[in-house]
Amino acid sequence: RHFGDELCHAIAHAPWPNRSVTISAGVATLNSDCATPDSLIRAADDALYDSKHNGRNRSTHANSRSKAA
Repeated sequence: RHFGDELCHAIAHAPWPNRSVTISAGVATLNSDCATPDSLIRAADDALYDSKHNGRNRSTHANSRSKAA
């Protein structure tokens, strides 16, 4: 599991008063495809929207996204 998965798990299992809490997360790594701050943020934001689209309480890493988009 990567950091996003660990974060989702920790938040979902924390003792929140009165309700359960989950998150969706997008994660990106600085590399040749994401070499500038703007491209890194854009990749993480795109991954976040993939997480939201695919259900609650999940994270998506930009490297695992389909290159067909």
